[in-house]
Amino acid sequence: LTGVLNRKAFVERTETLLAAIEPGRSHAFIMVDVDHFKRINDRFGHGYGDRVLTRIAETLQAALRSNDLVARMGGDEFALLLINVLSREALVAKLLYLREQIYQRVSSDVVISCSFGAACCPIDGGTFDELYFKADIALYAAKEEGRNCARIYEGNMRPQAETEEQAGQ
Repeated sequence: LTGVLNRKAFVERTETLLAAIEPGRSHAFIMVDVDHFKRINDRFGHGYGDRVLTRIAETLQAALRSNDLVARMGGDEFALLLINVLSREALVAKLLYLREQIYQRVSSDVVISCSFGAACCPIDGGTFDELYFKADIALYAAKEEGRNCARIYEGNMRPQAETEEQAGQ
């Protein structure tokens, strides 16, 4: 549908790139979730929703370098692997740029936007599973912040289940 990597291919390529990371280099693993996608599908239909996903995939690919990876993980969730990110500031700038490129007002009460959660290799982990887990925590923090924003994993962030358990106590 979207013309980007599927989950299986993304996992394989990511693991290969992570295993070959050179000392002093850093990669960024980013989870992207379309905000309120169910609402878009319900209001405008699944055909329109498919076009939204395709446009987002095209926007992500156009905004990244040819050696970076873009995948649709399933549903309304995408993943990115940015190769050789120079600094945290450069990552923040890229995340803000991606957010701006995707944002689109569809009607007076509906916008297309995404939330982003990022984790960095090697500081946050060196495997797909470690980075996926931490990027997902950061993504949840971005959603909790009100969506249409980006967060980079920090050691004090907690998984969604832990956060919900603490709220219930």
